[in-house]
Amino acid sequence: MDLAEFGIGECTVEKGPELAFSEEWTLVERLLNSICVDRVSHETSLRTEDCIVFQDVSLLPSDDLESLEKLPKPRCVGTLVITKHELIFADEKETQLSQKKHRLPHETDSSKLPLHMIARLDRNKQLPTILDIRCKDLRLMRIRFKDANSSISVCNLVHTLCANRTEFFAFHNKEEFRGTTNGWDVFNWSEEFFVRQGLGPEWKLVDDVNEHWQLCRTYPSQFVVPASVKPCTAKFRSHNRFPALCWHHPLNKATLSRCSQPMRSIADEQMVKAIADLNPNGKVMYIIDCRPWVNAYANAARGAGTEKYDPHE
Repeated sequence: MDLAEFGIGECTVEKGPELAFSEEWTLVERLLNSICVDRVSHETSLRTEDCIVFQDVSLLPSDDLESLEKLPKPRCVGTLVITKHELIFADEKETQLSQKKHRLPHETDSSKLPLHMIARLDRNKQLPTILDIRCKDLRLMRIRFKDANSSISVCNLVHTLCANRTEFFAFHNKEEFRGTTNGWDVFNWSEEFFVRQGLGPEWKLVDDVNEHWQLCRTYPSQFVVPASVKPCTAKFRSHNRFPALCWHHPLNKATLSRCSQPMRSIADEQMVKAIADLNPNGKVMYIIDCRPWVNAYANAARGAGTEKYDPHE
């Protein structure tokens, strides 16, 4: 089976011993059994056969190994728990505190990984007890086991669990979502620009001229422009895409607006000047053409398609 197809890199390992479930429940196992939610059955427990536990595992710093004789000091020692969908490292010192707060132990960025976030497993032949878990988001989790067999077992287990796409968590999650909000009603123009981005009265929200996209079919139904101008300047821009505000810095008043290529007009120049004047800290207004170089020059050859900088100085 080609594991690369499923997002798991190659890992050359020898066949390890069969995995055995832990007979004695440790504090971490009892914690997981008492508070984890099995979303498949909606029960408040994990079955013993649903998790594999490796004890006395050391979490090492992710720095490069400088010497085989001088290994880095472990960050912490704990228990590695592998479920059908996740790999969890439980720090022994934090387990009791986590139990009191009724949550999974040591839930940090590096110690709780979805199995399908793993990109590659690397085992060092000279240090067979150390396993590097490299993630698709560039994280590195380096762990050291008591013996090499445990390292081999983890490699085999992760490959087995990730080899079948139908075992992805999304196929087994039966959680019901109630009261889902209509996504179209989540965004509020006034709150976004005048509250979160801190716009002042020198800007205005236009919500009537493009309500049914009659002015510009590729613009939203509402937009923000300087209060001193009118959207009538749209007719001087390609497809009526006049300069409309996209982003505003609440402190230094810098802004980012978008538009299409212009045709020469006094109204359009006034619109651009109004945007520039609303930033008292900016001495220069930059106009950037984001299209490919060839497209811009092809339009210029036809007599349109680029800003004329002189009128805007």
